[in-house]
Amino acid sequence: MPEPVLAVPPSASYGVPAADPLSAPLAGPAGPTAGPDPTWPCTTCGTANPLTLSACAGCGAGFLAGLRDTDGPLLELPVVGDLGALSRGQRLGLAAGVVLAVVALVALLGLLSS
Repeated sequence: MPEPVLAVPPSASYGVPAADPLSAPLAGPAGPTAGPDPTWPCTTCGTANPLTLSACAGCGAGFLAGLRDTDGPLLELPVVGDLGALSRGQRLGLAAGVVLAVVALVALLGLLSS
């Protein structure tokens, strides 16, 4: 005689709430498994480094240091050009100009709306 099909899984019992699948710990057949410590690969030499290090243990390069050596500017604006090529004073002047332009625009909109 075939075994009857149960509507309730054998592990569930009445009156006891089931584990929340979103917050319950993941468990395999033998219980929770701990994987290896997470690492980041050095972009210069390829050494796997623990996340606690901010520089490569093999070559001393900083985290993602190799990405800085790409061709072209890191940030380029249409009218201004490469912001990395500007001096600190030029960047400060540019920021002050943008702030003044925004303040003037808000003041103009305030005058027009009243």
